[in-house]
Amino acid sequence: MAAFNEIIYESGRKRPAYASLEARTGIDLCRPMKPVSERLRFPGAAGCATIYPVPLILDEREYRDVLAPGVLQRALALQELFRDLSVGSARCVQAGLLTLEDLENLLRSEGIEWEALRRWWLGQNPDQIRFVYGPDLVRDAQGRWQVIEDNVGCVRGVAEGYFALETFLRAAKIRPRPQRQSKPGLAEALVAFLNRVGLKPGDPNLYGIPGPSPSSCPDPNNRFETDWKRDQLDSLGIIVTQPERLLERAIQPSALINLSATLVPSVQQMAGAIFEGQEMPVFGAPAVGLVASKGFHALGHELTTFYLNEPAMLPTPPTQLLRKPPDHLADEGVLKRSNGCGGTEVYFLANAKDRQAVLNELKDWGPCGGVLQERVSRSILDVPGSSASSRVFVEIRPIVYVTGWKSALVDGVVAGRAVSTSGDLIGNISRGAWHLPVIRECV
Repeated sequence: MAAFNEIIYESGRKRPAYASLEARTGIDLCRPMKPVSERLRFPGAAGCATIYPVPLILDEREYRDVLAPGVLQRALALQELFRDLSVGSARCVQAGLLTLEDLENLLRSEGIEWEALRRWWLGQNPDQIRFVYGPDLVRDAQGRWQVIEDNVGCVRGVAEGYFALETFLRAAKIRPRPQRQSKPGLAEALVAFLNRVGLKPGDPNLYGIPGPSPSSCPDPNNRFETDWKRDQLDSLGIIVTQPERLLERAIQPSALINLSATLVPSVQQMAGAIFEGQEMPVFGAPAVGLVASKGFHALGHELTTFYLNEPAMLPTPPTQLLRKPPDHLADEGVLKRSNGCGGTEVYFLANAKDRQAVLNELKDWGPCGGVLQERVSRSILDVPGSSASSRVFVEIRPIVYVTGWKSALVDGVVAGRAVSTSGDLIGNISRGAWHLPVIRECV
């Protein structure tokens, strides 16, 4: 079946969101003017890759009725999962969703022993399970958005999505509708968190960790995200620090905002130093990122039906947890390491040239170290009249800020990526991709 074309119907008529924006602005979005393309080729932010000159335009109703509630539902289901593992009775094991051995292997692959996790969280209120969530979504051939990966903690796209959208809107001289969609939601979410714990921006002893320190962050894209998050913290009067300073006991925060990864050793050590047995409010608490393991993604729709007693609004492709290395690789599907990230250790098996090397690597991952996911035929941006080489695959990442128990905000800015359909599929779409502006349009 042909891939879903985000721009036009099979008849050649443009989809309503594109037609509406073009009628409102008088701009042919599929044929950007040269000055616009040049401005997007050199966007002017260190570490920010080229911005694709043709935006993805979403129908505002689809965003409001499908995407936003769908990612919110999944974020709250993951919050329930973490509560079950950290302070609950492990109902997922009792119900047979996972065996105890599966669970211990999955946690061990994330560098965590279950006993230590429960010791850190002993006596903690579920309100402490706060995090940033950014799932990877692709649209299948029938036009349905599917969640192919969960990302929790230090989520890429919080800054990049906003920067790509703002840069495109300025270059093309377009005013979005609704206008609020171009306002980043991080500051709003942090204010909501502070209000929830009885604090306000500018209060003394508020500390924030924006991400890895510059000396430990060679990736320019990660540095860009960290710098942008640091600016957001500064704007709220939150003092920027690093986990090492907290471990030295030189700081006594009244609240901590951790926008870094929750699974790095320094943050886990911080759990024993300032989190365990205390009631200090934390956003981005230690180890919460483990629920993004692709091994838990194998629970599929059962994640929401079991924990929320609701049907899943956004489906997931069938994903099989590999409890032990197979003797041979399947001919189709996507092989992923359970704890992999950043587009590494992702193999499209139909394109795998050295299958024995992949099989050997899989054996090194250990028990429950990988999953096999059914491949989804991603949607494309296919500009009318263009060559096949200019088509790109589309992936989006909505951002959700979980600010407390059953409390969350969905960011109005959606991050997007585009990658050429003519390239080899050797990893996921985050590798070697353009930033894709994502605009919501009222149709």
